[in-house]
Amino acid sequence: MRAGLLLLAALLAAGCAAQRRSGVPLLDARSVRVVTDDGPWKPVAEEEEIGGPWRVANGGFERVLEPVEDEPLRIAPPEPEPPAQPAVVAPPAAPKLAIPRRRARKEARPVGKKVTKSRALLARDHFTDYPTRIVGRSITLHAPPDLARRARLEGQQVDTLARGRRQALGGARLTLGELTLEGERITLRTRDDGRNDLQVMARGEVGFVAEVRGNILREEGLRSLLITNDQVVPLR
Repeated sequence: MRAGLLLLAALLAAGCAAQRRSGVPLLDARSVRVVTDDGPWKPVAEEEEIGGPWRVANGGFERVLEPVEDEPLRIAPPEPEPPAQPAVVAPPAAPKLAIPRRRARKEARPVGKKVTKSRALLARDHFTDYPTRIVGRSITLHAPPDLARRARLEGQQVDTLARGRRQALGGARLTLGELTLEGERITLRTRDDGRNDLQVMARGEVGFVAEVRGNILREEGLRSLLITNDQVVPLR
């Protein structure tokens, strides 16, 4: 019977051992081969540093977090501001040439009234019948004798240079009917070639304005201007 009891005790001990091993198996860290992204590690002794972020501790592996040193805060120096650009100031616009007032009490060509002049005379007298103003540094007026006699020439100095030629200098001004010429030098030449055309030649910062029955004709800042009767040719 004693032998039977011993046999029963041995069987119970074996069952307990088998039951104990049925759980999660325990592994000896020294017999484990670890493979990570950095390659395999061989078994090492307990508490021995194995490199990388792992070490053997208490019969197993634990991750070691290495302290990260704070880098000094680097602040980029502010970028230098671009130099201020000087403001571009547009030059003031030159004042427009004023429209001259009509000198005659009545219009030379009233609407609805029959005109006795020929077409050639109407074209020649176009800018002497309607308010017209021309300014420039130098202006020359070629006029047939009947118109030249009616012209009035003024200036700081007025001279007769030759037969049929007069000139005004310094604030010169010439008026003929409704036509006004203004410049530093104005020359009046009486035509002797038999032609009946009225011609104006102006040079140097020329301005021109005329009002013909409510319609405004205007040219300013011209290099030169040529008018023959009622034809206007501006040159910029």
